[in-house]
Amino acid sequence: MRGTYVGALFHGQCEKCKVKYFPSYKMTKEGSKIFEDLHQGGNPYFQVSSRTVFETLLLQDISNNIWVSGATFQSRAKVYNLNFKKKDSERLSELQEFARSNDEEWQLNEQRVNDAWFLWIVVNYYHSKGKLAETDLKCEYSHCGRHLNTEDLCRVVWEDICASDNKWVTHNCKTPGCSEGYVTVDGNEYLKRAKCALPMEKVKLRKDLPQIYKCCPNSPLPGGKSQKPSKFCKSHQSMTAETSAEEVTVPPEFMTSTAEAGLLAEDECLAQQKAKGCKKKENISLFFQTTAGMLALIRPCGIVVSMTEMFTSESYTQVFLFILRTFCSNLEHFKRLRYLGYDRACGLMPFLKNQAQNGSAGAKLLIDNVQFLVDIFHVSKHTEEVCMPPENPNCLYHPHLPKFDEIRGVNTESCEQGFKRLNQYFDLTRKMTQFKRNVLFWFVNQCFNTDLEEELKRKKLL
Repeated sequence: MRGTYVGALFHGQCEKCKVKYFPSYKMTKEGSKIFEDLHQGGNPYFQVSSRTVFETLLLQDISNNIWVSGATFQSRAKVYNLNFKKKDSERLSELQEFARSNDEEWQLNEQRVNDAWFLWIVVNYYHSKGKLAETDLKCEYSHCGRHLNTEDLCRVVWEDICASDNKWVTHNCKTPGCSEGYVTVDGNEYLKRAKCALPMEKVKLRKDLPQIYKCCPNSPLPGGKSQKPSKFCKSHQSMTAETSAEEVTVPPEFMTSTAEAGLLAEDECLAQQKAKGCKKKENISLFFQTTAGMLALIRPCGIVVSMTEMFTSESYTQVFLFILRTFCSNLEHFKRLRYLGYDRACGLMPFLKNQAQNGSAGAKLLIDNVQFLVDIFHVSKHTEEVCMPPENPNCLYHPHLPKFDEIRGVNTESCEQGFKRLNQYFDLTRKMTQFKRNVLFWFVNQCFNTDLEEELKRKKLL
């Protein structure tokens, strides 16, 4: 927190088992690191490598900068160096006995902050779950010794997050609509990332689920000093655009059995084909394929219940499966879903009815137990009589209908408000790999939700 210092680091090795003990972790003879309790013995430091140690207060400060204001690792390192450049230079020039190649070696750089912060998040996650002492983290550096394998660490954490109970599903406060079981679902196309260009494959995973496009969600290989960037991920880097998709990995949040990716609605496809002008779709050449953004479920009070990636478009298939995964895992969760607002509810309901006719138990469950409505901002722009005007006898989805009196005046724009906050993370996440990005969004939503609950308690709404 006060600038860069030089210190002596001591470690010891057990003569019998050959395990090496460092301030923050022990290293097995196989080279795996097992981290200790970060707060044990009042240790104010977090050791990242044999040559890099961070003060825990600095890592906490960086964490707060990230989730509150969407600060990038590059900007945070730049501010740090501007704050302490003169002070560090004077201090380090007096340490003649420490060999150094150049002044930049002592500067805080983006990659060093990136590695330390994600490792800090991973260790804290396992500490919060009481699994730290038994967790074997393979914190290995790349062949050049400069980058930690933080993507592999985040993949393990993300799989554990997806398999764990989501406490925000059962959140219940006195904000109008929240205790009544209202939630808004919507897609954000702005928060997208590059993905592998492996051709998609149309599949039907189960008889009771709709057809989907199965795609490779992995991040493409970035370029560097020794290699050109690739459109494909590490597993498919030898592929060409004509290669068929035989083996495709599935994101852990899909749990394989409900893997999702969707089709564009037929009317949207036709609209794109008829587009006129110089900037037609066929005239735009993009090197990287991208995801379609993020889907979110947000309570009227602002609590982010869940978020997931969209891989083709904001399709009814993805929205349907996202709702099922979030609320239908157990009865206690499903009790917290009675009203669902969606700007395309008038199209989602016919889709669900079609799936129910095809034998989907999940679709029938939603139809029988959940009331669907179009949010108040978008419903005025709808033209079908099922949406407008609310006085006509065929109207079904307008929020001012008598059947929605229990939640009259509820904040149906919670997703739009939540996206305004989440969009500030675009610069931070747009070039991130798949699992680091998912872990970061999980972290910022955890922090936001926890802070919001404290605010609700102060207002006596919780």
